[in-house]
Amino acid sequence: MKNNHKAISGRKHGKLFLYLLIVITIIFPFTNLFHILYPITLFGKSAWAAVPVIIIGFLYLYLFVSKRSKLLTTDILLVAIMTLVWMIISVREITYNESMSFLDARFITTSLLFIMLTRNLMNNSYTMRVIAYAVIIQGILVAAARSINYYFFPYVMVSYKGGLGGEAYINTEGETTRDLLIASSISANIIVCGMFVLLVLMRHNITKLGNIPFLFIQFFMMLSTFNTLSRYPIAIAIVFFTLSFLQVKLVSLKNILSITIAGMALLILITLLNIEFFQFFERFNMDYSSRVDKFEVVILLITNSVVDFLIGSSSALVNSTMVNRVLISDNSYGMIATTFGVPFALVFFIFLFYVFYKIKSDNISLVFIFYIVIGLGITNSILWEPWVFTAFLSFGVVSYYGRVSNSKCNSNLSFNKIK
Repeated sequence: MKNNHKAISGRKHGKLFLYLLIVITIIFPFTNLFHILYPITLFGKSAWAAVPVIIIGFLYLYLFVSKRSKLLTTDILLVAIMTLVWMIISVREITYNESMSFLDARFITTSLLFIMLTRNLMNNSYTMRVIAYAVIIQGILVAAARSINYYFFPYVMVSYKGGLGGEAYINTEGETTRDLLIASSISANIIVCGMFVLLVLMRHNITKLGNIPFLFIQFFMMLSTFNTLSRYPIAIAIVFFTLSFLQVKLVSLKNILSITIAGMALLILITLLNIEFFQFFERFNMDYSSRVDKFEVVILLITNSVVDFLIGSSSALVNSTMVNRVLISDNSYGMIATTFGVPFALVFFIFLFYVFYKIKSDNISLVFIFYIVIGLGITNSILWEPWVFTAFLSFGVVSYYGRVSNSKCNSNLSFNKIK
């Protein structure tokens, strides 16, 4: 009876629907690399990045065509915000005599599309479990790719002809950098999402993974964030690994002995790979003042004039305004405010966080919201479509299992309160 229930539950979204969701989730972090190896364009953009987004859009529409999800106020607001973006782009073109393609502003639509798709998938336990495992597999694969690249082939990396912004190519004779073949900050934050989802599955007894394999996987993913040298995800990964260690019950001699042996094996492996832990934390001693300067740039831009406040600043002004020789960067809130205006930025983020708030369940899901909110404030991560997709799916998984009790994890639930 239990297996029959799973089969029925799984057919709710269809096998093809789930297969596409799994494949996109797993390959999304590698799409930029695929484009460098096999460049294919669509609408002037990388087809490797565009096609997954288009498929996600069709998956979202499928939920309504199949009459398995009803149209809600938030769905209507999504269309309204998309229309507002198009209007602002048109006004900017007239005001500043500069052209901006709607595709250049697609991150506004895609970020909302990702969270709305997640919300509409949260009424099916089988689907949420499939997503959870896909996110974990994605995190492990990204961690493996980062570690293999960093420890065994550090001279193989993505470089740009003529400097950053030029044509990208695979450099097999490069000097060790943070990014290598996969962008450091994006990959580190994707790994963090995998760690969080795996921790939640263990907390709610969704997976039968043993304590030792669980800690080993979490340690491996945490270690893989270290070589990215991205401070924020490193700090979050350490917190998650600590919570993972506390999750394991050391009540038996067998568990204590097993963890001790596993710890010694890891120490031997670290020694053989010549991994120096403390070198990864040297970046925490670096000056943080540049981010303050970047925030000051945002203030200068949005207060430059009423027009800059309402529809954002011109590209020429954004590229020339500096504080202590620092341009605007690493602030998703400021980037949207200076590109589309403060009123739109408020509408966009209020709507986004409203959906987050309606989806959230327990304190663990609230922690995930804080992780996303802070990350948006100290990076331009709203542009990282693979991470945004993974983070929003992960948030849905965390919130879903926080909403159900352990005894009801295999039941279909209706999230009627998410309007």
